[in-house]
Amino acid sequence: IEGTEYVANSASRNGKHLLTDAYVYRKFNSGVDDGFFLYDRMELLHDIDDYPIDYINAALDAVGIEFGVSHMEFKMDDRGPVMIEVAARPMGESCTVYQNEALGYDITELILNAYSSDEDFERWYQKINVSYKPVKYFITKIVTSVLEGKLEDIPAYKNIAELKTVRKVNLIKALRRMEVFVSNN
Repeated sequence: IEGTEYVANSASRNGKHLLTDAYVYRKFNSGVDDGFFLYDRMELLHDIDDYPIDYINAALDAVGIEFGVSHMEFKMDDRGPVMIEVAARPMGESCTVYQNEALGYDITELILNAYSSDEDFERWYQKINVSYKPVKYFITKIVTSVLEGKLEDIPAYKNIAELKTVRKVNLIKALRRMEVFVSNN
């Protein structure tokens, strides 16, 4: 499937869906074998004016998600959105503390309200649905290599970790992830 891949996370209550956060995946061709694609980064979207909210809500209805959290991935091709995945689950390997900082609200609290309170969920719905405006930029950078071998040292590791915009460098997972914030200021 050609096109750019997107992520839509939502909270639902009584079949009413609220997009809580939206991302775009950036990938690149590995140049190896058949040119499989590798993840480069995931970026929090700030402008969702052209985001297919009706499609997302229809997909959640089609699979019967009425309450709680959901995660969806889809590609946009020249004909519109093409479903990759939809499930009643949170986004995998997310960094909620950093996402909350970028979004300006607590995703976990919002999701809990989707299960527990019509009034609280409606308050969140009015706040976010009317004005989805993250307060900071959020990028998960995925450092990938198609080369085989053993990494002996990372001289720049300390320098990267000390950058003002970096919140976390995670080398435990095969040296593949670095979360980065860039302030709006």
